Amino acid sequence: MGRAADALRRLVTTLAERPAIGVGIVAVVTISCLPALPRLAVDNSLEAWLARDSAEYREYEAFRQEFGSEEFVLVVYELGRPMDDALLERLVDLRFELEEVAGVGGVYDLSTIYSRFFALLGRERFEEDLSSPFYRDFLVSEDLRYAATWVLLDLGSAADRTAVVEGVEAAARRAGFGERFWLAGSPVLNVALDQASTSAARRFYPLVCAVSALILLLVFRRFAGVLIPMISVGCGLVWTLGLLAASGRRLDMVTVALPPVVWVVGLATAIHLLARCQAKLRRGEAARDAVPATLAELVLPCSMSALTTALGFAALQVSSMPPVREMGLFASLGVVSCLTSNFLLFPALGRWWGRDTGRWSERSRLAARLEALGEWVLAHPRRILTVVAGLSLAALAGVLLLRADSNVVEFFDDETEIARVYREVLPGLTGPYSMEVLLDVGEDQVDLPTLRRVDRLAAEIEEQPGVARVLSVVDFVKKAAVPIDARDAPYELPADEAALDEAWLRVERELGEEVAPLRAAGGRLRLSVIARPMGSSEHRLLVERIEELTRRSELEPLAPRLTGVVTLLVELQDELLASQVQSFSLAFAVIAPLMAVFFGSLRLALLSLPPNLVPILLTLGFMGAAGLRLTPATVMIAAIAFGIVVDDSIHFLTHYREERRRGVEVRAAILDTLGAVGRPLWITSLVVASGYSVLCFSSFVPLFDFGILSAATMLAALAGNLVLLPAVLAVVER
Repeated sequence: MGRAADALRRLVTTLAERPAIGVGIVAVVTISCLPALPRLAVDNSLEAWLARDSAEYREYEAFRQEFGSEEFVLVVYELGRPMDDALLERLVDLRFELEEVAGVGGVYDLSTIYSRFFALLGRERFEEDLSSPFYRDFLVSEDLRYAATWVLLDLGSAADRTAVVEGVEAAARRAGFGERFWLAGSPVLNVALDQASTSAARRFYPLVCAVSALILLLVFRRFAGVLIPMISVGCGLVWTLGLLAASGRRLDMVTVALPPVVWVVGLATAIHLLARCQAKLRRGEAARDAVPATLAELVLPCSMSALTTALGFAALQVSSMPPVREMGLFASLGVVSCLTSNFLLFPALGRWWGRDTGRWSERSRLAARLEALGEWVLAHPRRILTVVAGLSLAALAGVLLLRADSNVVEFFDDETEIARVYREVLPGLTGPYSMEVLLDVGEDQVDLPTLRRVDRLAAEIEEQPGVARVLSVVDFVKKAAVPIDARDAPYELPADEAALDEAWLRVERELGEEVAPLRAAGGRLRLSVIARPMGSSEHRLLVERIEELTRRSELEPLAPRLTGVVTLLVELQDELLASQVQSFSLAFAVIAPLMAVFFGSLRLALLSLPPNLVPILLTLGFMGAAGLRLTPATVMIAAIAFGIVVDDSIHFLTHYREERRRGVEVRAAILDTLGAVGRPLWITSLVVASGYSVLCFSSFVPLFDFGILSAATMLAALAGNLVLLPAVLAVVER
């Protein structure tokens, strides 16, 4: 550790003596990264979230190879009673338009049924038939207010999904629906997530920068105090995003928070450098001496702070969700990039900082107030520790209530169109998601006993909460078995094998296109369980109930199994809580020993833990008590926060240790540390918390949750290091 520290000091001293070297390196690297930035895009596709090395994913891939994509887009419109010829004509036009859209694999709609079965009998007979169970919760709502055209997708890549949704929307407009329709389905949600993520990035990245700049201006009262950090950190952020784009990765609803996170964290190093250099300049030191002295003093604590922050982010690699892992990887690289750009540019920019020092007083008023705060803390240390212990116990009770759950629809503001469609229109019609039950029925035509077993299973699944409909070949066999001119014929399977043969012939002749996606050439049937919008925990219960229904003995010969993207996402959702625990445990297991090595004292490392753990405990406890759930956005909070809040403790304890080594007694060392280090700690925490709090104005819920919880954690960490840590030192060190 000593040799590495000496080598690092010599390196920054060399850079301080030759500032042009650092400027040249930063300029070359930044310019080389700029061409990659236009390639940055947003992708919230299903593939981005799936862990592809699992047996479940391989089963899902086998299903897609056999049956094709399970994804669909719904074009929802008001049915209107009585129906008119204009609507049927628009539906025919819509079907023709949709069939020309690249990525569309098939279309289910009312016009197909009408043209094949009821064109000769008339529209009135068709309207009567709409009350049949065949249509309900599939093509029409139970009250016959809404109807839907099902657009089955045949996607070649994730990039096609947005193009297909846009093509479907354009087709509906060309067919004459104008604005009188809605789109639904998981691809539509993916596109809406992409749009919300992109919109949030464009609106809030500049706002985060503006708020940070305003606070820096208010604190340092010089434009140099704004431009120096923004230039240094801006270059580091360009490096990070350039690496992200060059690696072929895209932003998503998790990594969309990467730029503001890297920005506010990177500012911490710049603020510490400026504040320490300013303190030296206040004492009358020349800029040519203050800049290298500042670098020499802060190179180790700033490097250690960046290392612990990077490790906190890196701990997210244990997550099973690829976007969370990517957030951890590139946030770690971003922290290191910003640290490097700060060290390379400060020798040149710090001399600019050294001008016009006459406007500064010899002592900061904030430093005096922080010392006064220290006097109060030292007068009541045990009382403070008692209050914190009580709050921690209450928070622990809240942590025990913490659960993992997310509903993608709830990521959108209630006033957005996608939210209104999913909450008001779609629940009365059908569902946007599907789970697939696969049954092996053999190569030959399915016999009547097997179809009856399949029908009973489908009926039992349809009775489960959250299931809108179970769609299978049985539905089309029942439809084909009902005579068109029979108004009161029961909707059921044929009575005998002879009638079944006739029904099968009619299915193959008149409904073959619709049945094809539900039966594979290898003798497997597919039951598509159409689920209504709901949270992941409800999906989990539904999956468990369906699995229980398929375990009956009479179905064993059919080897039933459940697959589909919903089941994969449920598995990932179940791991969110485990990921929170694992990532935080890994961060703690790595950072705590590293601090002991850095300080050369297990005692100081242990003393640093309470002010770092309590803020995180309070945040998680609040989440549990308030009923907030762990989502892909909030699962990162603990590991990231621990890596960041440790920074303040490192700077505080580094200065405190130096004071104690010089023989200063505990009380004086604490007060002097608060006066010297407390100011940059206060500034950095304020900037970080304010940067995160800007995200609270986002209507995109993942960013809102991440912003408000991160900001609250940063403020709690500031209190921990300015109040709790001095109290701990006062009690233990005595």
